[in-house]
Amino acid sequence: MFELLHSKPLAYFGRGAIGNVDKVTEKIEGKLFVITTGGAYKRSGAWDAVKIALEERKIEYELYDKARANPTYENCDEATQIGIDIGADWVMGIGGGSAIDTAKIVSVLIKHPDKKTKDLLEDGFEVNDACQKIAINLTHGTGTEVDKFAVSQSDKEYKIGIGLRAFYPDYTIDDPDLTKTLSKEQTIATSIDAMNHAFEAATNANQNPYSILLAKEAIALIAENLRATIDDPQNSELREKLLFASAIAGISFDITGTHITHVLEHAISAIKPEIAHGTGLAVFLPAVVETVYPVMPELVSELLAPVVKLQGKEDEASKAREGVKEWLESFGINVHLGDYGFSGEDKKEIEDRALSRFFERQLEGSPIKVDRALIERIIEESF
Repeated sequence: MFELLHSKPLAYFGRGAIGNVDKVTEKIEGKLFVITTGGAYKRSGAWDAVKIALEERKIEYELYDKARANPTYENCDEATQIGIDIGADWVMGIGGGSAIDTAKIVSVLIKHPDKKTKDLLEDGFEVNDACQKIAINLTHGTGTEVDKFAVSQSDKEYKIGIGLRAFYPDYTIDDPDLTKTLSKEQTIATSIDAMNHAFEAATNANQNPYSILLAKEAIALIAENLRATIDDPQNSELREKLLFASAIAGISFDITGTHITHVLEHAISAIKPEIAHGTGLAVFLPAVVETVYPVMPELVSELLAPVVKLQGKEDEASKAREGVKEWLESFGINVHLGDYGFSGEDKKEIEDRALSRFFERQLEGSPIKVDRALIERIIEESF
């Protein structure tokens, strides 16, 4: 038995989807709190459409543009206090995972003013209300605009993601034209993120036919269109395919969760927040593929067919690893833990973080039993 229905959010998807900002903003009653990062919300063209719609409808809003990559507890708490002070009724996140995740967390904490981000992510409490939310997505990697997860971190300590129904956006806009200003590096990194979402969702202990179907299609779309998108970055049709891949990969892991690769990436980017999530995942993906392959060779060979040709035999694990590694290298992604300044002295710290209580449930989704020896081996192979 599994839940087939994916009922949230109402997502407007495709070229020109930003035009539906009128339909979305007409639902807003009360004050709006807009959360975004840096200047991407302007560079992408999203803010032009949003600002006009808000002004035409005379919607009172406050703009917070200090959400950061790998958002911190302090970052989320600061934004929450502003939202409380203005009496926000709705929250809008414009950006990639960082801005939208911050908006999700803030939407809950505004309604629980006696709580902080640490309380929500580390200790947990009964969430009985949240502001209504709008997500305007500017990347094709996160999936957060269609899922129930949000991530924040205490720098140098833990980077934690949790899933709550209260985190689902009410309305989402996925317009590929808003992703055209992504740099080459961002285009690659976000697509690798989406590929990892799909791979971990399909190989998860909680997998089902629906999650596998979505994951296969997502990986195929990324493998077939990423190179062409890099060569022709202003091509809306290509961007749309990568954006669709990201969305269905997001739905896939919304159903199942992620496992080893994401846990290890969260461990290293908590220590070094400057690590881009997608390239951090690429550090561990080849070793994780090799680890998972013998447990489900037929499925993994089908998932990776657009990347490396395999026959679904147990003894192909090393070939699968090398095939994924070569595919990543074809996009200039040849990163290891040592490249980020980690040394042998850091191994135990990474292990301890990955095996902390915050990731127990996530690691239960691994198709192979996870213990310290397994984590130690993957880390060693990723140097």
